[in-house]
Amino acid sequence: MNDGSLSELTPTDSQRLIGQVAEHTGLEPKTVRYYERAGLLKPKRIGRLRIYAMDDVERLKVIKLLRQFDLPIRTIKSFIQENETMRVDQLPDAAKEAMAKQLERRKSEFSQLEKLTRGIDESPKA
Repeated sequence: MNDGSLSELTPTDSQRLIGQVAEHTGLEPKTVRYYERAGLLKPKRIGRLRIYAMDDVERLKVIKLLRQFDLPIRTIKSFIQENETMRVDQLPDAAKEAMAKQLERRKSEFSQLEKLTRGIDESPKA
């Protein structure tokens, strides 16, 4: 902070504080900080305040989506390193392929669970 003015601490229309980012993405602030520590994003800092650009918000939406498909942080980090600006509507092919593989794994697991459940439902009652 150069002169300690309030304008330096106030985000612009294209910037957000962590609470606003959390609200906008549906992530907890501690999760946003975790992703920062993991090297998935690097918000601007003014003192102890984190100032997030809209690109950071978009990146967090992508991270959230990829984590919902159980993709590891290291895999997401490699996608980000290869594609600095990532948006949910413009995922790289490698991310789409990883999501498709995870979806197939989940379908297979669900099918196995259905078979087990049918076996339980059809077993004789004591």
